[in-house]
Amino acid sequence: MLSSTSWWAGLHSFPPSLKADREPFAMPKIGAIGRALSRFIMVQASVSDRSQTVVIRLLIVTVLLVALVVLWLWLRPGSSQAGNEGEEQGEASAWLEGARPGWDDASLQVRQLAAVTGTVRALAGEPLAGARVCARASKRALVTEQLRCTKSDEAGRYHIAELEPGRYKLVASAPERQPARTKARLAAGGEQRVDLVLRPGGVEVRGRVFDIAGGPIAGALVTLSPDWLAGDPQDTAGLAISDDEGRFAAWVRRGNVQVGAFATGYAFGRLYSSAPGPSIEIYLVPETVLVGRVIDAETGEPLAGVDVRPGHGDQVDTIWMTVDHGWTTSDEQGRFRIAGLSPGAFRPSVAHRQWRGVAERTVHLGLGETSAPIDIPVERARVVRISMVDSRDGQPACANGIVSLSPVLFESYVGSFDDAGVAELGGLLPGRFRSAVSCRSRELDDYPDVEVPDDPEGVEVEVTWDFTPGAALRGTVLGSDGQPLAGVVVLAERIAEGDDESGSWSRRSRSEASDAEGAFAIEGLEPGRYELQLTGMATPRMAEVVEVELGESDREGIRLQAGVSAQLIGRIIDEHGTPVPRLVVSASPSMGDTRQTHSDELGRFAFTGLGADSYLIQAVDGRWNLQLATRELELTTGQREELEIEVPSHDGTIHGRVVDEGGTALDDAFIFVERQVGPNEEDQTAKRLTYADAKGRPVLSDSDGSFELNGLPEGLYTVAARQHQGGAAQLVDVRPGARIELVVPTPASVAGVVVAPGIDLAAVEFSVTAELADESFKFADRWRSRSGEWRIDELPPGSYVITACSLAGDARLEVELAPGAELKDLRLELEPRVLVRGRVLDGVDGWPIADARIQAYSSRLPWMGGPGGVEAVRSDAEGRFSLRLPTGEVMLKVRPPGSEASWRHQAVKETITVRAPAEGDAFELEAIALEAL
Repeated sequence: MLSSTSWWAGLHSFPPSLKADREPFAMPKIGAIGRALSRFIMVQASVSDRSQTVVIRLLIVTVLLVALVVLWLWLRPGSSQAGNEGEEQGEASAWLEGARPGWDDASLQVRQLAAVTGTVRALAGEPLAGARVCARASKRALVTEQLRCTKSDEAGRYHIAELEPGRYKLVASAPERQPARTKARLAAGGEQRVDLVLRPGGVEVRGRVFDIAGGPIAGALVTLSPDWLAGDPQDTAGLAISDDEGRFAAWVRRGNVQVGAFATGYAFGRLYSSAPGPSIEIYLVPETVLVGRVIDAETGEPLAGVDVRPGHGDQVDTIWMTVDHGWTTSDEQGRFRIAGLSPGAFRPSVAHRQWRGVAERTVHLGLGETSAPIDIPVERARVVRISMVDSRDGQPACANGIVSLSPVLFESYVGSFDDAGVAELGGLLPGRFRSAVSCRSRELDDYPDVEVPDDPEGVEVEVTWDFTPGAALRGTVLGSDGQPLAGVVVLAERIAEGDDESGSWSRRSRSEASDAEGAFAIEGLEPGRYELQLTGMATPRMAEVVEVELGESDREGIRLQAGVSAQLIGRIIDEHGTPVPRLVVSASPSMGDTRQTHSDELGRFAFTGLGADSYLIQAVDGRWNLQLATRELELTTGQREELEIEVPSHDGTIHGRVVDEGGTALDDAFIFVERQVGPNEEDQTAKRLTYADAKGRPVLSDSDGSFELNGLPEGLYTVAARQHQGGAAQLVDVRPGARIELVVPTPASVAGVVVAPGIDLAAVEFSVTAELADESFKFADRWRSRSGEWRIDELPPGSYVITACSLAGDARLEVELAPGAELKDLRLELEPRVLVRGRVLDGVDGWPIADARIQAYSSRLPWMGGPGGVEAVRSDAEGRFSLRLPTGEVMLKVRPPGSEASWRHQAVKETITVRAPAEGDAFELEAIALEAL
């Protein structure tokens, strides 16, 4: 990989279309060069008809054409590499050209394309002329490649043709209006009608997209999504395209905005802002690319049409989730290409239809790197097809709902119901899966477990469930003046009663945004008492929460009226009176949800729709999560309050240098800085860093290893560096004004085999964790391999505890890793787990407590599920329970039955020491006594 800082310094001198894949910036777009040459030829041909001049100019044209061919051969994927880039990089590049499904001209001629048409209207129903409508592919790998936009005509009509069949998001926007977004599935050869309605009240946001060197990125797709967690309607997401200067502008809904940016050759970037708010600056780093093949594990043959996901390098302590479509799809030769990734650790995986598999090892990729070809051997898996039918008439139900199947905690396979009420989940192994359904605003977890049999002859499991529609709450949302409020989401939270153990999140249901008449509906609710409130970051609050009782039938005519709102207008300045932009300002009432916004370039901020209450106002620097100032104030109904907040200025600087163990300067190292709450007791080994850790504009070390961090507030900092070829270092307790040196040691690796006598490891998933003895660093990965082989790379030197974990048993080994060391042939022999039995009793009278929930926690158990995770169990009618646990210290958490509000006993945590039984088949615990509340 070319890593000289001269590439970064010279980034602006390259047209965006010439940033070749080998120079880790962007894929070449030779068409741009060809168009420029075509214009040159046309001009030359029209200048003069004198023969000598024509001959000379034709010679010039010929030379330029030859140069174009040479340039194309040099830049094209698969060309031989210059210098010392190595055969491996050349081999990887050779995979790129054939790994883009649908790019082949011949296949496009055969394949039938799709189209979408419709009308764009205002909320009142009148057609909107000149509205921009865009169709963008939902699949991540195709977001920028399959984007088509047009404008509506005088009758508000639009038409977008020549789209690849598949899932799309349609977005319409117009000045001074909120954008509208919806989803569509476009069938081959068909034309689907989709109408869009734009609500009034749009707010304009502006910004720029930059590369890592500060140069503008043209043609970036910028997405702007509302804060749906705060209750803003999800259908108001917008988009924009950056111009030649990287600038973009869009009209969005007032409130918090999540901004994302996609650009060819760059990793996806994301930040949070507000509308109205400051000018947005988003920086993109060169993309990391995964290339490889999907192959049949038995035959070695390539497999086409299989969805692939990039996977996580640390697959044990992260949520493992597979949805019903991947990031990209393998082509006819089984090849795949996943671009637009941020540097990090990856383990590409497949869990799609009848196939399941994962790459044999994790690959660590730095800034702008493309992997060597990665094979994903896949085996036959099971497909579960779930049909949801209305319990009243047997008709399809739950269209656009979601179903998830979970074999263990925090591992879910997710699918969506189509219009026929059918959801298909693939890539499943035999076992028992817990189910959960989200349908018509309801979160349902009372459906039976799904059993996937170990049947080599059958790969499909058919399940049919009845859906009881439930009742609905319907009504009208009105403003303080009694006029209808459109575009407001109503939240209904069922009040927990009796033995209801569901959390508040699962008891919540939301309406679609209210229509032009203010009408709302929340459907599919079970009987009970509900609290209703208006949601949204800029929505006016009701004077008080409304409580309603819902029976078996719908309840109509509910009236929700917003109170007279208060306003808070403010300005943030430093001690010199200079406006401070881009600070997060929050307003927290004594009752209700906190609201947030950002200060603009003049330091201004504003809150509208506040209720009468006492508020805590905070100014926070989001880059460092640093609270800069707080104020308290009381707002009354209809009040307009103005506030000026003074914060300390940020003018601190840290100078540093990144070197290897021999003192050689390391260029292009990625620099991270994090403000500490207080001093650390001792230096820490560098944690596993990701590029998402960098705040604001990314900082790289220069050709001499030097770097500079500016704009720092006073305090203590942790400064770290990650070298793109592997290895990281950090220093703690660094103050502004310091000059530091970060020494990056050569990373080490460990490899070996897991052994379990008498057990077929191909049927058991196991994890291996490498953790420094001082617990400052930890990395884990998972395998399912008959050979039991495993490997973990890029470990900082030090004393390690290596552990293996699976349902078949556990193992532990201590090793010392020197810089650059590669320990092979480590043997981890699994020690079978111990059957542990216990009993839960009342602490006063000794009666058994049934249905108590017992969960085990241990440093040797993956805390977020995964291989070897222990599921929670319930005590039986005699208060008895049993678990299989590793030996050593284990903490048991015991929770009484029922909801927390109905508990009659206190929950307890108890640490036990598990030992192999001296006699008998189980380790018997003393009774666990729960004290009465």
